[in-house]
Amino acid sequence: MTSPPASGIDWQAFMEICRREGVKDTAVRWYVVRAERYLRAHPGRAPDDHECGDVQDYLERAGRESRLPAWLFRQLVHALQLFFCELVRAQWAAAFDWRYWLDAARELEPDHPTLAVHHQPITSAVLKDDGDQQPFSLPRLEQQLAARIRLKNYSIRTEEAYVSWVSRYVRFHDGRDPRTLDNAAIAAYLNHLALDRNVTPSTQGQALSALVFLYEQVLDREVGSIAGLVAAKKPRRLPTVLTREEVRRVLACVQDQSFALIVGLLYGTGMRLLECVRLRIKDVDFGYSQITVRDGKGQKDRVVPLCRNDANRRSRSRSDS
Repeated sequence: MTSPPASGIDWQAFMEICRREGVKDTAVRWYVVRAERYLRAHPGRAPDDHECGDVQDYLERAGRESRLPAWLFRQLVHALQLFFCELVRAQWAAAFDWRYWLDAARELEPDHPTLAVHHQPITSAVLKDDGDQQPFSLPRLEQQLAARIRLKNYSIRTEEAYVSWVSRYVRFHDGRDPRTLDNAAIAAYLNHLALDRNVTPSTQGQALSALVFLYEQVLDREVGSIAGLVAAKKPRRLPTVLTREEVRRVLACVQDQSFALIVGLLYGTGMRLLECVRLRIKDVDFGYSQITVRDGKGQKDRVVPLCRNDANRRSRSRSDS
């Protein structure tokens, strides 16, 4: 890392400020780099000439960098906070909402309800297939299934669905060990779903995927073709669509502000529920009127539009607060 060029700024004093504020010695020089890069982005201007809008615009641009990790964004914010509050002592810096920007890239807690780790922790020991040495146990099979799913990095919803389907499959066959069941047993259960439960083709397909995953990934047995399988069929109907007035009435029924915001975002952006509750402040871009959905289905990021009216209204409310 090269030393920043001399620009009339007492960088040594800035480093002392960082140490006094608890910044680790290994990070102090990086704080200097963060502040120097900010100044380099505003050539020809003295530090005293900067205003809160300059810092806000810079942080908004930095927040749009998809490759910028959360900890690095927080380091940038903290570096600028110490630079303008403690070294430059700009009048506007004391009233600037540094906490808002520090929280903007906050990582989700390990026990966040949208993450798979909120389930009962699974140790690597459950992956050992010792079914021949132990009597069959459905809870243990469910743990083995969940462990394999997590190794594949599937979503929490997939884990819940697959575990549920396997549990129903075992109970349908009176609690028998799936190792003792053949493809005819799989067909019998799937036909039960199609003929007796009248499920949709997608539901039957999800159940089939869960059972194939169980046999091929957990029990290490190839499923192959399933003879005698009756495919579920449902007549296609045109969907019932709410009018704008009906949507307004539905949204007006949500009294809790947090839930109202979630419902409005789900309706206006088309996000999935878990994608919405995982949002961070950093992911909402009022300048571009868009929301960055991170780690969505298939572990892919995407951008969804944010209604211009909603963006303006929320931007004003944030500034008023």
